[in-house]
Amino acid sequence: MAPDDALVESGVVPASSSADLRVRSVNVLVADPWTLLHTQYTRNAEEVVRQLQWRYDSGPRRAGPSFLKRLPLGSYQVCLWVDSARLHTSIASPPGYEALSEEEVRLAVPLETSWLVRLKTILRGRLWVWWTKKGAGLDAHATLDLELRGFRLVGAAHLEPSPEAGGLPRLSRLRIRPQGRLELSALSFLSLPLDVFRPVIDPEGGLRFEYPLGAFPLLEIPPLGEALFSGVVVVRPLPTLTFQLVGELLFDLPVLGRTRVPFSWSMDTGLPVPLVDELAAMLRGPLPRDWGGPPLDDLAPVPPGTDFLAPAWVLEEGIAAHLPHGALFEIKRSPPPKQPVYEGYVDSAIWTGHYLAAESLRHAVATTAEGRAAALARVRQTMEGLRKLFEVTGVPGLVARAALPDDAPIQTEPPFAHPQDHLDRYYGPVTLDGRDWHGFGRGDKPPSRDTYLGVLLGLAYAFRFVEDAEVRAASASLVTAMLQHLLSHHWNVVTPRRELSEWSAATAGGPLEPEESQPIVTTFFNQFTHQLAFLRVGKTVNPTAFGALYDSVAAAAGASWLTTWGAAAEPLEEPWKFNLGHASASLLLLLEDAPAPRDGYVRMFELLRHGVAHHRNAYFDLVSVLVALPEQRQALLDGPGGYDPTVTLAEEIRALLHEWLLRLQQVASPTGMPTLKTPDPAYLQSLYPDRVAPYAPQGRKTPVSWCSVWALPVHKRPGSHMEFVWQRHPFETGFLAPLPPWPPMLPHDPARIAIDPGQPDTEAAGVDYLLPLWLAVYLGVLPRPE
Repeated sequence: MAPDDALVESGVVPASSSADLRVRSVNVLVADPWTLLHTQYTRNAEEVVRQLQWRYDSGPRRAGPSFLKRLPLGSYQVCLWVDSARLHTSIASPPGYEALSEEEVRLAVPLETSWLVRLKTILRGRLWVWWTKKGAGLDAHATLDLELRGFRLVGAAHLEPSPEAGGLPRLSRLRIRPQGRLELSALSFLSLPLDVFRPVIDPEGGLRFEYPLGAFPLLEIPPLGEALFSGVVVVRPLPTLTFQLVGELLFDLPVLGRTRVPFSWSMDTGLPVPLVDELAAMLRGPLPRDWGGPPLDDLAPVPPGTDFLAPAWVLEEGIAAHLPHGALFEIKRSPPPKQPVYEGYVDSAIWTGHYLAAESLRHAVATTAEGRAAALARVRQTMEGLRKLFEVTGVPGLVARAALPDDAPIQTEPPFAHPQDHLDRYYGPVTLDGRDWHGFGRGDKPPSRDTYLGVLLGLAYAFRFVEDAEVRAASASLVTAMLQHLLSHHWNVVTPRRELSEWSAATAGGPLEPEESQPIVTTFFNQFTHQLAFLRVGKTVNPTAFGALYDSVAAAAGASWLTTWGAAAEPLEEPWKFNLGHASASLLLLLEDAPAPRDGYVRMFELLRHGVAHHRNAYFDLVSVLVALPEQRQALLDGPGGYDPTVTLAEEIRALLHEWLLRLQQVASPTGMPTLKTPDPAYLQSLYPDRVAPYAPQGRKTPVSWCSVWALPVHKRPGSHMEFVWQRHPFETGFLAPLPPWPPMLPHDPARIAIDPGQPDTEAAGVDYLLPLWLAVYLGVLPRPE
């Protein structure tokens, strides 16, 4: 287990030992997935090279006057082609960290030893020359052997605390240092070794690039009210790049034998402007980036006497249609004569886990026997649905994204039992409880990290909040199987090939062999915070199996801030990553009681909270209270809100839940359930041009979308992909292509901006209200049901 900070402070354990232990623990978690990944990467690269087909054909060309001067004017043709190519790589040594602190993060690829890459190919060529009626041809070939040996790349990111961001680490300088030896031999008599030293001013020579990020032209978001991007491109002296080659030429000559000719060549040059622009786009500062200014409107006022529980009972009743066999689906209700179909099956497991978490909290806050019984029945139903997701795969511990019996009255489109294409994405038929089932989620659509963390969240909440021995045993069993499957495949999600009629892992209980498995798509490589969350839950539900394993790497908690910091570097792309971060954080901080790792997780959550506190997100607000120690929670609720600091956090949460109910009034289906319809397109159109700005993701210079400059009200946000409102960032405007011009062109007609209408026919399950609602009741933000 990680040493207690008190031991470090007292001198019993040196601070350097604590830091070393933290780095070693992280590297253990990083290295494990590489055990399988490097084999797949090698196999994929070698296959690509084997299939390499390159050919150049100049076509017949007229020879110029200086060509073959003594012959009549003729023509010629040149052909070049690759006859065969073979790649050999040795990359088994995993990447890892040399330093991990909020001052410097140093990553080495690989951490120890080095990598080897060798490319061997035969290049063939033919030259034809014609004059008058005669012609001649010359064939030639060369064996090219290119070898990069001793390759190693060390990248160091230097961080500085940002006072304006509450001490959040900001990237101040990035240094990349390649090492290795490149050898090229052509034919059999020429060998050209080139040393690339530890890479502008380096007494050792070689190639080196080091430049403060602040010297690059930066694209910045100015304060609200100023013209966006005005005067932000500043021309500065170009950074200097020194390129140096030091080595020797080797010649095998018939009379003189082998001759060595030393050489040294170097060149100083300024980086070309396009390259600087690209680097500026990739490293647009500051990192992590911020988006979203102070509130431009007030939270929706909550009418006195608002009953937050009454809508919950309507949703709890309506959600039954979305739980046909215990797992959640969205329902597309098209106008007759079309029949309803299930949608959202790609994320069925995720939201089933979130709903299980909600019902576990509902059980914990129930005040009557009848209320507890109703909540317990729904918990058991949902856990049964999760069990089916595991069983349909036929592999212990491997979860499917979704599953349905073949005789279910409502099916997906196309049905799982009769897919029209991508057959390798489906499981089945599998007989479960006397019925034939098919599942979805393998091949190139395996369960994602979202899937696993959503399921883990639900099972852990059920174990933690439901005082029922049967539920706790079932939860522990599923968590154990899921974690054992991940560990046996080194934290990679490995799914079986469809052509296997019986899964070898199901009978042998071991990992799938490479020839039996699909290529790895989902991996927890360098996702050590998620790995720690799995292990911490594993220690809670099955300490015998996982307690010692978690303790052996718990010191990595001191570096858990890094994964959150990396995710926050790009604040709007892949917004669901913040939901995953809150899932991991809630599990780690809810279950961890040891001071040292808990302190690490607290720091991780501080960075996460900084990135989303202004997002107008009731669920994230509530998780920020749940992860605190019980004696600290009320003070947080009485403190300032994350979006609007003029109200308390508790008042902000109630206002945001009320905004969700206002949204429901505008998008409800005839059954009373929320749809994925955009509630107010005219409001979104009115945002242009004063309250929106073009957004370019990290690494791009060209904006790809228009985003609001502050968090929009919940009941004004677009409808697409809003089955769980809180995992989408609050700056989406729903503008469709062609995007309106920037700078704005006047006069302007907002009605000309096309707005995404969402999916008005698709009915969601309302988990995004039930989960924060029951969490708010549990934390005392709302009264308990009578």
